Amino acid sequence: MLHQYADDCQIYIAMPVSDASPAVIRLQKCLCQVNAWMSSSRLRLNHKKTEVMWLGSRQRLDKLSVQQVTVVSSPVTVSSHARNLGVIIDSQLSMPGHVNALCQSCYYQLRQLRPVIRSLWRTSSGHWCRRLCRADWTTATHCSSA
Repeated sequence: MLHQYADDCQIYIAMPVSDASPAVIRLQKCLCQVNAWMSSSRLRLNHKKTEVMWLGSRQRLDKLSVQQVTVVSSPVTVSSHARNLGVIIDSQLSMPGHVNALCQSCYYQLRQLRPVIRSLWRTSSGHWCRRLCRADWTTATHCSSA
């Protein structure tokens, strides 16, 4: 399956663990076709920004032996996490990396408010804290449990 965004392209291939090698070959063929299409449109596939990630349970991921995929004659190492539309996911589709990054960003923004917080009205300071952190109930729940 191919998903394209403004300047981003994502290719997904579903397969059982036993078919990893044929899936890599299918992926390489697909990437060659995408590269050919991009070249005909005067675009270039940037292998330095290309990421390959296996998704599955820990038990199934342990059975995989493919740790590197060749993308248009450049080797790409399989990574354990990636950023997808601003969300950091890992190979088991869990969110601790994203939650940690979000909490760090919130704490950074709150620390930036410290010098000016006394000059704001109480309602304004609460508004800016919520606004800067973009905190909703789910984020607050994850941050408090992390």
